[in-house]
Amino acid sequence: MTDVREWAVAFVFTCVIEVPIYTLLLRRWCRWPVGLLLAIGVNLLTHPLLWILLAGGWLVDLVGSGTGWLAVMIGAEIAVWLVEASVLNWVLRRLARSGTDGAGSGRRPPVFADVALIAALANLCSLAAGFVLWLF
Repeated sequence: MTDVREWAVAFVFTCVIEVPIYTLLLRRWCRWPVGLLLAIGVNLLTHPLLWILLAGGWLVDLVGSGTGWLAVMIGAEIAVWLVEASVLNWVLRRLARSGTDGAGSGRRPPVFADVALIAALANLCSLAAGFVLWLF
């Protein structure tokens, strides 16, 4: 049960950092309630899977201990970033095309680079905050 509680605390911590960033910066393509739901959704998609792989030690076992852990974290964060950016881009483009983006017609669909930059910012902020918390 401790693992579930630890995950829940880490998930809430991640969301406290990432959700406001996503919600604010996705307003270019959708209204804030849609951005809020998207932010929570991508975190619900990526966070539990990453937690299971890291907490289970499966990823670290692949590369060994020591500096291998850092390589795993970097690789895992890159994977999370790309998945979140891809999902957000896909959903926002569908919403823009269907006219149901909640922001009215005439909005241009996002360019992947823009969404990837937003996802990178959100993930780097939560990663940095997590490292600071881990150090203290």
